[in-house]
Amino acid sequence: MKGKSKSTFGAAGKIVAAGVVAAAIITAPAIFEKCNPLTEPSVKPRMEEPEKKAPMESSGKISEDKKTDISKLFSNRSENLKTDEELLEMVPEKHRPILGQQLKAFADKGATQEQQESYARIAQWVISNDNYIHPLILFNVNSLVVRSGGIPALNSMRFIAEETNDKKMIFQLIYAFNALVKNPNFKPEMLNEEFVRNFVSVTDSINKKTKLSEKTEIYRFADTPGILACLFGNPNSKPEMLTQEFAEKISETINTAVRRTGGGKQGNSMLYLIETAFGNPNFKPAMLDEDFADKMSAITNMMSVSGGEWAGTRLETLYSHPDFWTTDLIDFIHASAVVDQLGIKEEPEIILNFVYATKVIGDEKTLELHKKCGIMYFMRYTKAMLEKAYASLDSAYEKDAHNSVIIYNKNDWNKAFYNDWKALDVFKKSPRLFIYEVDSDKEFFATIEDISDNYGRINAIVIGGHGNPNSIELGASSGDRGNIDMSDKHELEVLRDSFVETPQVVIVGCSTGKKANGIAAMISDAWDAELWAPTMPSDVITEDEGKKVIMDLLTLEPVDKTVIDVDANGKMHMNALYEVVKFKDGILQKDK
Repeated sequence: MKGKSKSTFGAAGKIVAAGVVAAAIITAPAIFEKCNPLTEPSVKPRMEEPEKKAPMESSGKISEDKKTDISKLFSNRSENLKTDEELLEMVPEKHRPILGQQLKAFADKGATQEQQESYARIAQWVISNDNYIHPLILFNVNSLVVRSGGIPALNSMRFIAEETNDKKMIFQLIYAFNALVKNPNFKPEMLNEEFVRNFVSVTDSINKKTKLSEKTEIYRFADTPGILACLFGNPNSKPEMLTQEFAEKISETINTAVRRTGGGKQGNSMLYLIETAFGNPNFKPAMLDEDFADKMSAITNMMSVSGGEWAGTRLETLYSHPDFWTTDLIDFIHASAVVDQLGIKEEPEIILNFVYATKVIGDEKTLELHKKCGIMYFMRYTKAMLEKAYASLDSAYEKDAHNSVIIYNKNDWNKAFYNDWKALDVFKKSPRLFIYEVDSDKEFFATIEDISDNYGRINAIVIGGHGNPNSIELGASSGDRGNIDMSDKHELEVLRDSFVETPQVVIVGCSTGKKANGIAAMISDAWDAELWAPTMPSDVITEDEGKKVIMDLLTLEPVDKTVIDVDANGKMHMNALYEVVKFKDGILQKDK
């Protein structure tokens, strides 16, 4: 089944097939889950809380006698470093596998000796100064080292952190700085001593002015710089805004928002929401004011429920959508009325999905898609997808054209499927698109038959649900009623005439392709289909204390398991990279 980690094609195990790009599953610090375009946010802490230590003495200022002349770093090469083997012996044993793997990957990518040495020095320094270091911090180091000017910039930040006697500062700076240099408004020629010192000054100022520890002990802003990373990485942000005036503005906005939630878990959710909002392409730094803080805190307060930590997570999902941007309470009140009108239990999660739908496609289309297609979790799909799905319900629309179908589960226990819109959006190019949500095997079979009877045979279908080698989970029903499993062979065979001669099928469910005679093979055989399915939970290039991570070791970008596209005729094109198998007529055709 999909695990608790998140990914583009859902968390733990959604394959990116037929129109989907499955990617990095990261259980990590906020910046990676929020700002990475392929990941899903979570309100729960990303890292284990470090062992409590006495706070470091730090004035935050550098005395002149300690101040290092970092200007030379932008022209001179550092001295030679120790070998990789010697370096590995200098770090705690538990960190050696990941460090060794990254050093090898770095060399395999053609890194220069200078890049190798600079990376090794910084990695050694990072690890030696933090006993709970997460490997993704080193991924950020990798990403920066390969950029023009990245080596001196990293070394400069390291020296500055040492000078201030605030060693924790380097981790905050690396996160935020990596986001900044990826901003399209950033130019490599900007990297010099003055720029780095200014960046450090502004970042440190915001950390010191945003004193949130008393408001919420769950999420200490100074320890988790994802907010700044999302803000600095936003394409509407510009490097020129790095001023003390800007630092004052953002600090006051954050303090006001958290203060008006009352702190505690509410404050924690508020901070995650602000972080996600800052990463939304519709957000502009000019919006930072008291009114923005008031609206965001009011929405957080309204949508929070007793014991419902998920509220902040789902709000983040809503505010991460590029199709969506609002801070108006009226949208939430209106969506609640729509849900009530439909007779659906008014759970905050459902209301948030209807906030999104009514905002992006309007009431009429939202009601029609819910009534006819059973859709409740609208945030899984883009505006363009929902518009195409609504139009396709008219039998005269693109009559006799290619039929693409997406049938997703209703029992998403760990909210793993919310970010699938990033991959599924390619289906907006299909001539006709039908999107349904079901919670039982019988409803699944009936849906396929209904589409075929009313709109013609199905050319391509994506089936989404938590999975294992023998089943796909659609609902929470007891027994096998909520699953498509090995006992449904006959029911699947009956549906053969609902599909074209060689339909394309993608299963978005962990490990469904693991067995040569499992659920994927049975579906392929029953429908004479060309079918793709994942061989395992969508994890693992490396492991960090039991948590699996798929990342490009140098770019900090998620590794696509499968690259999929849909052409103008609706046909799926897939370039499986690994961990994906292909079946034809029930027979394993392509292994990884």
